[in-house]
Amino acid sequence: MLGLGSLTLALLAISCGGAGTKAPDSEGLSRTDDQRDVTVKVTWNGRGDPPAFEVVLDTHSVDLDSYDLGLTSVLKTGRGQELAPTGWDAEKGGHHRSGNLLFGSLDQKALSGSYLELVIRDVNGVPERSFRWDLD
Repeated sequence: MLGLGSLTLALLAISCGGAGTKAPDSEGLSRTDDQRDVTVKVTWNGRGDPPAFEVVLDTHSVDLDSYDLGLTSVLKTGRGQELAPTGWDAEKGGHHRSGNLLFGSLDQKALSGSYLELVIRDVNGVPERSFRWDLD
């Protein structure tokens, strides 16, 4: 018989599994999206200003060098702000690519909103991949 704690952990493990999941890491700063043969892992720098995200793209079937996340990403806040990236410093890597996605300074009120959400568009036929951090 499972105790309440074990049952909760089992349900959490089940709810975080499968394709297309966006599960936080143990520190709560990383999110992962796995769709259409491309895994995208995003790690936020926390409440640092300006906001920055380490992005890792991995696949065994797609050339990732053509994707410029500086042109296909947007940062949204719970206060309605939307920011375009100021830079994407990834080296070419074929099937494995990583770099930093940088944004300009946020209004400090933006970080007192309910969430911060990074949207990455059009990677291998996926219209949007959303990575959200609740700030409350």
